[in-house]
Amino acid sequence: MNEKMRELTENFPNQVRESIEIADKSMLTAAKGIKNIVISGLGGSGITGKIIKSYYLDKINIPVETVSDYQLPKFVNADTLVILCSYSGNTEETLSAYHDAKAKGAYCLTVSVGGKMSDLAAADGLLTYRAEGGYQPRVAFGYPITYVFLIFAELLGQDIQSELKEVIEHVSNVEQFKSSSLAVRNFFKENIRNKYVIVASPDMEAVAIRFAQQVQENAKLEAFVVVIPEANHNVIETYYEQWASNYIFLNSGANARINYRFSFIKELLEKYKSPVYEMPMGNRSISHIVEMVFLLDWVSIQIADEVSAVSNQIKNIIDLKDYLSSK
Repeated sequence: MNEKMRELTENFPNQVRESIEIADKSMLTAAKGIKNIVISGLGGSGITGKIIKSYYLDKINIPVETVSDYQLPKFVNADTLVILCSYSGNTEETLSAYHDAKAKGAYCLTVSVGGKMSDLAAADGLLTYRAEGGYQPRVAFGYPITYVFLIFAELLGQDIQSELKEVIEHVSNVEQFKSSSLAVRNFFKENIRNKYVIVASPDMEAVAIRFAQQVQENAKLEAFVVVIPEANHNVIETYYEQWASNYIFLNSGANARINYRFSFIKELLEKYKSPVYEMPMGNRSISHIVEMVFLLDWVSIQIADEVSAVSNQIKNIIDLKDYLSSK
């Protein structure tokens, strides 16, 4: 049923490979003296910023902010690098952010396949990192994530080529990811149409958001993210009975106190016979994070197949865009 989505997802390693080759020809050269960074984007294009911000939280000495809105923060100025990600180049919120960034005098870079944003960037003499056409944004993830990792690496004077090549090597073993994702789907098979609740440690929140978005778009099912420890101060008070929910744990294991909290929540949920699946975690390297995203992408497709959802149909999104274009 979702052969086209499977085919496009399988092409992820090539997206990373192509991005490395293109970036080698057009790398960042002018963003000197940057004091803060803002990454703007929404949906399948916007998740890149959240993942990058999370990864570099303890690796970069300047603030990094993400924006999924029409306007940028007031602090944006000539000392700000604004990276605008819109696969189509026509996302109205990101186009608005583009104009806001230019008005504030920020140094801008764009990532897109073309569209209005590429035209604006060309007219303004800005560097655009090009993606290949023919995808829906969520299955073109390999382009923006690779480009933005390379941009950050250049700003920090790092060489991450070997890490990106490791990503390509690992995700090229597509059959392994399909097999692992099938195991997750089968774990929830009896309750496959339940709501999906992804319980994440703070450093895995962005990956959890990506998975929730994939379940929503690919499988057409409700999916939400709760983050520990914050959820232990509120959401925990809903766990007094079994809900029609499937729970997936994404815990990096980096914080011992958070590990204790996950153990408590798992025991509490299982007390009420709620299904809980703990995703296996490795180190928080670039390779591991990207591989986890890739694996969970396949989980969402496996769930979509099981519930007979047509992943590449996004009627409500298209209808909304048509409605907004008339206003």
